[in-house]
Amino acid sequence: MIEWLESRDGSRPLFMYLAMVEPHSTHANPEDYNAIYKHLTRGLPKPIPNGRPTPPIEILEARGPGEYYANITYMDAQIGRFLKALDRAGLRDSTIVFFASDNGPVTTVWRNWWEVNLYGSTGGLRGRKGDLYEGGIREPAFIRWPGHIAPDTVSDAIVSGYDLLPTLASMVGFAVPDDRPIDGEDFSTIFDGKEFHRERPLYWEFDDQAGYHYALRDGDWKLLADESLERLALYNLAEDRFELFDRAADRPKVLESLLAKLNEIADSVHTDPLLPSWTQTNREGVD
Repeated sequence: MIEWLESRDGSRPLFMYLAMVEPHSTHANPEDYNAIYKHLTRGLPKPIPNGRPTPPIEILEARGPGEYYANITYMDAQIGRFLKALDRAGLRDSTIVFFASDNGPVTTVWRNWWEVNLYGSTGGLRGRKGDLYEGGIREPAFIRWPGHIAPDTVSDAIVSGYDLLPTLASMVGFAVPDDRPIDGEDFSTIFDGKEFHRERPLYWEFDDQAGYHYALRDGDWKLLADESLERLALYNLAEDRFELFDRAADRPKVLESLLAKLNEIADSVHTDPLLPSWTQTNREGVD
């Protein structure tokens, strides 16, 4: 990315998507980074092959979090190299930098043997990577835009990755496509200290490891549902950010409202003409 940045046509605008592998397994840290945390690792670092069916016995011994911490430190250093390259190119003040993770971490609640050297933390949120609980889908994000976003500004606005398209369009002045539904919303008002209120709920859909298929966030309320919409859970995240108290039984009107919104969004997703045919779902009988 740095090589491309330094050789590009400087008269043209740029968009760069830098997808870091770290701290995903398999870890591959330089030895000097492992050395920083060697007091937290038992034995010599050994690569743990992600998805291998039969684990080497010695790998399953208690290793400690040293390799994981080294991997994050290495990632941090490489991001620093990239930001310095932006500075050298004179692009710091004219470039919007957005940093976020793609999902929650693997914690020490390991579900696969090849995860035993992953030591992520959700800060107490329920679940982890692979779940529709907050520990699986809620992540912090950082945005740098010199002269437009004041340093050390903090916002608790709830946004999603698909909000980036309309938000960036608003920030830099390009047209959003009008030939398809746009799921995201422009949240750039928060950079001026204003409130951001979503018009549509946030929506997730995948088969998680807790048995749910859908998640819907509407204001403070969050609905979890399996694919048949028979197994349901309802949480008020303003009062219960750790998702400990299911309110489905005592808030039937809220549950009914969120189910209707879930069906509406799910139908629009599954009938999207631009959706690849192999991902389309038959929702007959689900009402």
